[in-house]
Amino acid sequence: MRSMLHLSAAIVWAWILVVGCSPDGPTGALDTEDLYNSEGLDGRSIFDADGLAPPAYAEQTFIRAGLMWDVQEGTLLEGRTLLDGAWSPWEPIEPRWSEGIARTGHVNVPDGAQGLQLRIADGPEPSFLWAEGIARFGEESKDIAADVEEDGLDTIEQPLAPASIVHPRSSWGARSPNCVTYGHTPYKVTIHHTATPNADPLSPAARMRQMQNYHMDSRGMCDIGYHFVIDQSGQRWQGRVDETVLGAHTGGANSHNAGISFIGTYQSVSASGAQIANGAELIAWLSGAYGVPRDRGHVKGHREYGGTTCPGDALFAQIGSLLSNAPAAPPLLAAEFVGQGSEAQPDPDPGIQYRVCTGQPVHFWFELKNVGQTGWVDWGSNGSSWGHNVRLARHAETPDPLTGTRRISVNETANNNVHPPNWNAGDCNDRPLCQRVVFDAHGTAPSTPGVYRSDWQLVDEMRTWFGPEMWLKFNAVAPCQDRECGADPICGGSCGGCPAGLTCNETGHCERLADPTGCGKMVSGDRLTRGMSVESCDGRFELVLQGDGNLVLYRGETALWATGTCGQEGQILKMQPDGNLVLYTRSGTPIWNAGTVGHPGAWLAVQTDGNLVIYPGPSMSNAVWSSGTVQPPVPPGPTACGRIAAGQGLSADHRSVLSCDGRFELALQGDGNLVLYRGGAALWATGTWGQNGYRLEMQGDGNLVLYTRSGTPIWNAGTVGHPGAWLAVQTDGNLVIYP
Repeated sequence: MRSMLHLSAAIVWAWILVVGCSPDGPTGALDTEDLYNSEGLDGRSIFDADGLAPPAYAEQTFIRAGLMWDVQEGTLLEGRTLLDGAWSPWEPIEPRWSEGIARTGHVNVPDGAQGLQLRIADGPEPSFLWAEGIARFGEESKDIAADVEEDGLDTIEQPLAPASIVHPRSSWGARSPNCVTYGHTPYKVTIHHTATPNADPLSPAARMRQMQNYHMDSRGMCDIGYHFVIDQSGQRWQGRVDETVLGAHTGGANSHNAGISFIGTYQSVSASGAQIANGAELIAWLSGAYGVPRDRGHVKGHREYGGTTCPGDALFAQIGSLLSNAPAAPPLLAAEFVGQGSEAQPDPDPGIQYRVCTGQPVHFWFELKNVGQTGWVDWGSNGSSWGHNVRLARHAETPDPLTGTRRISVNETANNNVHPPNWNAGDCNDRPLCQRVVFDAHGTAPSTPGVYRSDWQLVDEMRTWFGPEMWLKFNAVAPCQDRECGADPICGGSCGGCPAGLTCNETGHCERLADPTGCGKMVSGDRLTRGMSVESCDGRFELVLQGDGNLVLYRGETALWATGTCGQEGQILKMQPDGNLVLYTRSGTPIWNAGTVGHPGAWLAVQTDGNLVIYPGPSMSNAVWSSGTVQPPVPPGPTACGRIAAGQGLSADHRSVLSCDGRFELALQGDGNLVLYRGGAALWATGTWGQNGYRLEMQGDGNLVLYTRSGTPIWNAGTVGHPGAWLAVQTDGNLVIYP
């Protein structure tokens, strides 16, 4: 006798007892849900000990019986149909598609039938079996039998949903559609379940192949009926080619409806947390991409359209969680600012970007990146089936003062199809550029001088403004406006020369400029150009305008202060008549100033104490600015060979003393170390390298001490108590302090 396996599914019929969500089933169909607990079966096998199932009757005549089942090799399944009270002979049911244990098939009943009965003629019982009576098959479609390859439908690998949202069709081995349904834009979602085993022996990919083959071969559909499928681990899979083609999952309500089906049976078993979380994220993406409202009026269970219990009581009760757990929907239309600019010259006013000549051509641009969920196409193009019609426009009702228009078309750019980040098509070699677009604006500067602002923002055909509000300010100037001499850098041409004794400066004005005369000062009207300097009257300090554009105060080779304008093209330093000390570029742009405007006649002193000071009047009092670089006093240098007398010393001004025969040298190095040399060989040192030794002093108390710049002693000879003592650098190479 055959061994019988317990069946955790029921044999059902679309018009009377349907286990599962029959895709595209007509309104009025009755469904049960639990394949393991079918209504009235309580988990028992539907086959008796002789392998016979009870007859299943349909309310309407069907013309095809369709089946999906899982079974080991060796099982022979037979069926017979009922018409007008008479049963047909038993006939074997051969699979029309098989893979591993998965099977699909159907039996045609050209004259119609009202019932079906199955039996197992040989072999073990199927572990899963689902059947339905089909009164009609196929779906509304376009005939593409001869055009499949030309339309690219044989390579379905690029869903509109990004790879971060779903596994593409290629990952589950989808067949190419055998026909094309009409396009639509989803604005509602229907939740289904597949009514297949929860403890599924098949992989999600294999179960999807089984469903697709059944839908296409037995139901006559173009493709798998669902747009998306969520497996029992929560992974999301692309079903149909994409969500913008009509599905076949909710009879009479497929238009503008995206179908999401959960693999498994959820009559009494709830979907897992991962399934709900990932389903919620998918709904959020659909909401962001297509504007689907996330409410119970637009996200429904299949049963709410009538004739079915799909998606099962448990999953139906979880639809609220699919909505409440959904993250914030990414925006459908969103733009990120990349840049803007113009070939016009910069305006010196920081609040105005550019300066242009009245009546002359103007060109500027804005670059934006699409970071939303849909593409941008031109209003004049027929691209609304995949993207939104977008252009750059002005909020104001008046035309832009520079371009004379209120809008700039995407079609007028190099990239007239601006793709969203989730776009995966393979016809663009540089994907970032496919997401970006540069709007070029060309016009003419107004004939009336003044400051003009050009304002722009993206807008779609529904007057939805989005992305950053962008603007540029242009200062339109007349020829030689605000200039009295030299060449006009904005409008071109010459603005004339200056009277005798005056020089045309970088800003186009005549002024009296001169090089500093005498030591230690710059008076009103004096200037330094690159490479020039002014020294303190004792020659120890030098203020230099370097070739790199930096203004630096030196003591010897040590920099004490600087403007920090290295590399900023500093060209000329002026002690201006208004009392301000200003550093300009060649074009006349100020890059540093002392902030002393309002003191006419003020002058700069390079003092012998190392400080830079601006005084408001002829006397050296009431300073209005200083560099704060006063240097500590240093002892006078040695006046005779081979000795440092009391009160004398070494410093940056006097670095060394030689023995009287010139063979030995005591040097205070720049690194702070005091070293005795014979030629290039060091004979002795204080060991104060790196300790900022600044001055060596033979003190009046008889001690020889090395101090830092701040006056901290870092080395001494320990000879306090010998007033008048002096240091000898002897010709025998010895350093000696004599009392």
